[in-house]
Amino acid sequence: MKRALSFAFVLAAATTGCIDPCEPDEHEGTDDSVPSDLGSFSDSGTRETFNNLTFSSADDEDFFVFRTVDGGIDGNPEVFITADSNESLEITTMLTCAGEAPPWTCDEPGSESACRVAFGEEAFLDLTYDCEGGFFDDTDNAVVVLRVRRTEPAETCATYDLEIFVD
Repeated sequence: MKRALSFAFVLAAATTGCIDPCEPDEHEGTDDSVPSDLGSFSDSGTRETFNNLTFSSADDEDFFVFRTVDGGIDGNPEVFITADSNESLEITTMLTCAGEAPPWTCDEPGSESACRVAFGEEAFLDLTYDCEGGFFDDTDNAVVVLRVRRTEPAETCATYDLEIFVD
């Protein structure tokens, strides 16, 4: 009887989505030179939420890269990024038009014009850009590099959710 109860407990924990915040998640992008690739987002209203991302140590920071695709619908793409946690977060983005992900320069002096930063338990950024051409063309594809980190880590390990919406 004890074995059946133990097995049921383990099965329930595995199926309810419980995660260990001290373990790296599947999108762990801890190095700015090799950010985790989140794929492409079209300006036709693409939204994706990445739940239960982890900070596996007090000084962990996560780097991601994604591409925005301009389909020529409703003007230039607009990118909305929200990171939500029970701790204060900092999200920083660096955008470049087309090509590959640029090297991370947001921590260098004078880089403020290329980088956007938001703070809070629900940090939010709204990026609008125009790479070239006119408002209704399809020439505004971009690469976005994103860093998420905690400003005052209260716990050794923690989780957060990240939502990206491109319209």
